[in-house]
Amino acid sequence: MKRVLRLLTLAGAVAGAVWYSRQQTETATEPASGEWKARPTLRAVPDQAEPAVPSSDDLTEIKGIGPKYRQQLEDLGITSFAALAAADRETLAASFDPRADVEDWIAQASARSRD
Repeated sequence: MKRVLRLLTLAGAVAGAVWYSRQQTETATEPASGEWKARPTLRAVPDQAEPAVPSSDDLTEIKGIGPKYRQQLEDLGITSFAALAAADRETLAASFDPRADVEDWIAQASARSRD
């Protein structure tokens, strides 16, 4: 009797695991609301803060920004010292690894954009 109960328990556990894995891998063909909505894009600089004529500065002149970080900033829409100075600190910090000193970048960009 104990063997039968163990086998039933094992079979139930396997069936539950199979069901759960199928639930996790299946994709819904339609959203629940029946209407597709695009995800908002994350931008570090609000649209209204961007200049009408896009200007670009060499962001690698700022200490701590190399080619990799410059490309990540450009992907976020930041191509000038003024745009970096106006950027949201929290959004930038969330977009980069913890080693990036975003506060210092913004301070340096503020000083350079005033010049």
